[in-house]
Amino acid sequence: MPTDAELVAEIKQGSKAAMDVLVKRHYHTVFAFFYRKLGNDQLAYDLTQEVFIKVIKAIPRYKNSKPFSHWLLTIAVNHSRDYFRSRAHQQSATQLPLFESLKDESADIPKLLSKKLDSERVKEALGLLPDHQREAIILKYYHDLSIKEIASLSNKKEATVKSRLQQGIHKLKKQLKRRDIDEETTNQLRKTR
Repeated sequence: MPTDAELVAEIKQGSKAAMDVLVKRHYHTVFAFFYRKLGNDQLAYDLTQEVFIKVIKAIPRYKNSKPFSHWLLTIAVNHSRDYFRSRAHQQSATQLPLFESLKDESADIPKLLSKKLDSERVKEALGLLPDHQREAIILKYYHDLSIKEIASLSNKKEATVKSRLQQGIHKLKKQLKRRDIDEETTNQLRKTR
């Protein structure tokens, strides 16, 4: 199986087959990033296609100074930021739902995220976070990137990434606890009827 670097070298020499292999190898990673960030599979599909079009155009300028997957995620992160600034996103009146539901495990958010749970409650709670916190959490817990790698991808300092992760986890914990309390109250009201 050829490495990403070997495939890139072949692509630079004009191999379309190498591009197909490279896209197939990394498609799920990019799609998963967008889906987790947006919670909409059709939009994630569209943005993933746009990223690979950008990759095809930019690959002649790619240098092997960092892993291809890191370079690809950098393009995806920047493209998602462009989308959130776009008129199409600004005009969408509804916030797209995000992650799926958790049982009673809301106490240890990092542990839950490291299990890569996609429950409705987690999706919804993540959807309420500011974009920069959501992005940091998705890259850390769903793409297993280190703080240093996230800092490099987002052109931020490691301390900024740590802060975004801590604040995002704190907000997630509050959201999930609030939802647990709301569900408990609803269940108690049903029992009294």
